[in-house]
Amino acid sequence: YRRQTTSGFMYQVTKVLPFPVARSGKTLIAYENYLFQLRQYIHYYETQTKLSFETEAGRDQLASYKKRALDDVVNLAYTKMIAEEKGVSVSTQEIDEQIRIAKEQKRLGSSDDIFEDVLREYWNWSIDDFRRSLSNELMVQKVTLALDSDTENRAKSALARLEAGEDFAVIAKEYSDEELTREAGGEFGEVDPTNRNVSQQTVDTLLKLEPGQYSGIKAIPYDSGYALEIVKNLENVGNGARGARIIFKLKDLAGPLNDLKDKKPYRLYISLPE
Repeated sequence: YRRQTTSGFMYQVTKVLPFPVARSGKTLIAYENYLFQLRQYIHYYETQTKLSFETEAGRDQLASYKKRALDDVVNLAYTKMIAEEKGVSVSTQEIDEQIRIAKEQKRLGSSDDIFEDVLREYWNWSIDDFRRSLSNELMVQKVTLALDSDTENRAKSALARLEAGEDFAVIAKEYSDEELTREAGGEFGEVDPTNRNVSQQTVDTLLKLEPGQYSGIKAIPYDSGYALEIVKNLENVGNGARGARIIFKLKDLAGPLNDLKDKKPYRLYISLPE
């Protein structure tokens, strides 16, 4: 605890011995979870940006990463408390679906071997590590949705009006929370499987639609949080399509997490520099 080592050896030790990094009531937050988060940051910045943590700037950056990693694992622990209360879980099939989309769009390589190489090169992850990260992300997304029935009901109302025959562009202008596309009736331009300007989920949904067809309500990562969206294929273009969408931003999870922390305070077992 005093040295707060991030070595590979210590990481393996924490996988076997359940050292806590924090605790809330009977809930222990494992040191291994903290190192899992922190070590990906360290590996990425050391290998991809060539940042040296031996310099003063590097040490400051490392202190920032440590705080971020600790915040992440504490927030995830409280998110899982809410998930248990709400009956929210993430299935193997949901994780497989995200991996399928990433592979089909070649976001992490064009073959299984390249996919694994990219994970190792950028984050020092195995496939299991990647699946773990996806599971955590999907858990946060699903809990965010479970706590925001108002936004979900808005999306259902918009979808009902579309199903009743109202014009997509009119509904987008009335409902969409995306300022950039709202006045254009939700139109966001052309995308194909290699596009990186919108989420991989949006691209996957759009390219499965026939021209003139719109999707159901889908949850996606959006900005620094999450949103619901309805996507429409305006026309096929080459191997892609021109699309429009209606975005419903979900409320940030920070508020409910802070409320729960007030009700169930946690104790840290390590101290980080200010």
